[in-house]
Amino acid sequence: MRQFFSFWWLCAKQSARGCTPAANDWQWLVGFPLLAVILWLVNRWYGEGTLTLSQDTAIGALEAAFAAFVLTWICTFVVKFFGAPAKLFHAERKRADSLQISLNQSLIVPVKLQRQELVDREFLGFGALEIEWLQRMLVSGRPAGMPNAALLPLERSGLIDKDIFGNATGIKEELKVAVSRALAERHSLEHALEIIVGSSSKYREIKSNPNSATETISIGIRNSHPTRRITNCRISMRLPENVSAYAYLLLDGLTLEAQQEHLVSVAYFHEFKQKTQVPDRIRIPAQSRAGYTMRGSGPELPIEPTCISFEADSTETKPRQISCRIWLDDHRKLQLEQTT
Repeated sequence: MRQFFSFWWLCAKQSARGCTPAANDWQWLVGFPLLAVILWLVNRWYGEGTLTLSQDTAIGALEAAFAAFVLTWICTFVVKFFGAPAKLFHAERKRADSLQISLNQSLIVPVKLQRQELVDREFLGFGALEIEWLQRMLVSGRPAGMPNAALLPLERSGLIDKDIFGNATGIKEELKVAVSRALAERHSLEHALEIIVGSSSKYREIKSNPNSATETISIGIRNSHPTRRITNCRISMRLPENVSAYAYLLLDGLTLEAQQEHLVSVAYFHEFKQKTQVPDRIRIPAQSRAGYTMRGSGPELPIEPTCISFEADSTETKPRQISCRIWLDDHRKLQLEQTT
């Protein structure tokens, strides 16, 4: 019962708003004609002179104007009161629809973020083969002829659908937007891996003691992408065939955050203060499985200019390769220069 009276009281309050200006503006059209009709009916039913309003005096004119104002106000209120329930209903419905839209949007955004995070996490383990087939499925749908080397990782990732026979049918519909965005991000990462041969002091280190000095030279491995990381970076060195016929691994399993540069020692020269019978050689530091360098057991190069090359690759990027020359100059300083 309380809700019933509260509703109609709300209707009454809403109906009363604006009645006074409306009555003041429209009393000539509503109030005075209605007042005349009322006076005529009362005098007809109860006799002439029962109810009169003389407009010949100031008080009479004021009474007539006030009566017309009151009648117009009441008529305006009644008309608005009958329309108030419908107006309140539509206002509340509009507010409820607006809140529902806001709620739906607030629910959709976390779902999209969860899907994107799922896809981004699975993409960390994808190589070029899986990426190629995802691009094909995004365009053509059913992955006809997909090799098991690509099919098995994609099935484990949960990004593709299967039919009743267990055959892959394509990327899941709800994940297509996230996969498309992840593929675009991967494409922007293709050229983000850089090999830097620098001449500044940060690429060169000299350690001295009373008997000898060791100069070490490094290259930089940099991720130039502004927001994405690069994983499983591998850096190797190609030496002359008379030294080694195989690529010499410098570092493996490196992760580079956005805009991060990592220094990798590539060569060092050890010089004794007193002359010895040991010939001058440029030595390549041996890389341990723990990721740090060890001296004394790696390949050796002559001090004359020697052509070498560096190769870098990762899960997300295309391979990079540069050619360099390394030598010991006339001041017995180790030099590394990029040629291509």
